[in-house]
Amino acid sequence: MILDPIISALRKRCKTLNGRVAGAAQWAGLTEDENPALPAAYVVPLREDAGPNESQVSYYQTITNTFGVILLVPNFADERGQDASRWIELLRREVFKALLSTKFGPLDESSEIVFDGGSLIYLDDARAAYQLDFAFETYLDVSDTYQQTELDELQPFEGMDVDVDQIEPSISGKPDGRPEQSFKVEFK
Repeated sequence: MILDPIISALRKRCKTLNGRVAGAAQWAGLTEDENPALPAAYVVPLREDAGPNESQVSYYQTITNTFGVILLVPNFADERGQDASRWIELLRREVFKALLSTKFGPLDESSEIVFDGGSLIYLDDARAAYQLDFAFETYLDVSDTYQQTELDELQPFEGMDVDVDQIEPSISGKPDGRPEQSFKVEFK
């Protein structure tokens, strides 16, 4: 899941964050002792859930991609988290307006982004982290499979030789293995 377009959209559209949007590596490397400028957001991949192959003759599979936007906000006013909740509500509205119903891939390769829930993941007397989860669907088709690789390696289909073996009623209704007719079909 490529999250760069989402990070760029948040940097551009969320004025309160003032460009302080980073990716999963920055979130993973953040320690309790660090004091980054707040508020800030971190975009992290969460999971990919695959549906079944929906085609009986080819390949078509829906993948639900879920990512999180972790809002890191100040909580200096009180230990009950009331200051943090005000920040979270303010930023949630901006993040929703920046992401909901947008598509970051080609129109036929992904669905729009939808909200998938949220939860508090960290709270102390200095800051709070709240994660908003979002999801969008992408699709795998035959072009993403090894079957397509094999098909691409085939020589062009230029024609075929056809042998017709008639059913022989005297030997229990089965063909006798000797073609009664042969013909050639050529495609130009």
